[in-house]
Amino acid sequence: AVVSPFFMFLFLWTGPALQIISLLALGFVLAASTPVLLALVQEQGSNQPALMNGSFTTINFISGALSVLAAGYIGDAIGLAKMFRMSGYLAFIAIPAVFLLKRKSRSQQQNISKQKLR
Repeated sequence: AVVSPFFMFLFLWTGPALQIISLLALGFVLAASTPVLLALVQEQGSNQPALMNGSFTTINFISGALSVLAAGYIGDAIGLAKMFRMSGYLAFIAIPAVFLLKRKSRSQQQNISKQKLR
């Protein structure tokens, strides 16, 4: 997910041949990041992992649907090229949010692994 803004700008600043390649790479990166994000949600440590999974999936679907509507509205208002640039910049701004996720120490990870084996 961290490289998606780079592929977005590669799409905007290159010719047709590289645009197709960048769109393929962007689609792969965005599709591949969802299971990783789901694993991160599961690792946040909850007594109700099904609730965490369902909440993540719900938020993911709703935010995806709303972002498509917003992108269409903004694209109509200011133009698609400006909207794509704005999306790329917003994606760069979102990258630091990864560092806000709490990390587990090795001992916590080992305890979780032992509990799963029981």
